[in-house]
Amino acid sequence: VVMLSSAGVTRPAWDEAKAARLIGASDIPIIRLNPGGILRLKCEAEGLLRESGVPYCVVRPTGLKFEGWPQGRPIISQGDVAVGRTNADDLADVLVAMLAEPAASGKTFEMFTLAGYAAAPSLGPTLARLYADADGVLDEATVTATYNSLQQLIPGVQQDATKLEMGRTYEQVDTGAIAPRERGAAITERERVLAAGVTGNTETTN
Repeated sequence: VVMLSSAGVTRPAWDEAKAARLIGASDIPIIRLNPGGILRLKCEAEGLLRESGVPYCVVRPTGLKFEGWPQGRPIISQGDVAVGRTNADDLADVLVAMLAEPAASGKTFEMFTLAGYAAAPSLGPTLARLYADADGVLDEATVTATYNSLQQLIPGVQQDATKLEMGRTYEQVDTGAIAPRERGAAITERERVLAAGVTGNTETTN
């Protein structure tokens, strides 16, 4: 079974110290808003799959971009600290490829698209280097090192996802079309309205 989940599913449960240490992954729109508690629900669904006993792979893409973000190289990581954009076609290719990749079995990973680089002919070597879920939770030193590396690959010139409100883009911040959000700022009414369009109500929850 190849499960399509989402990057960020563990982040609402991070303690304050971890969220502060990894603020570029924790203080972003989908984590702040978490419409309908969707991230928690996806995390619970992942757990049910792992406990089922069937061979599986869990793929957690970052934000899907259906227009304006070209296909490129899928970047695979673990630790739930990936931020960025995922081309929908790249995601589909990865999901299908996992069905025939023995090295994917029993593993959970995040992915996003790095534009400007061609995809590798096979993800097998990358998957072979990943930790299996049965190995236990990644140690925090590894998570922090992964975070520090991935922050360099965020779209936009400023490379800071905390400056975005929900529905805004890196390019709008870079060009000055919108004022950058301040880190730690409260959820705006505009963001609540956008989230309500997903959940059908005005509540946001962890």
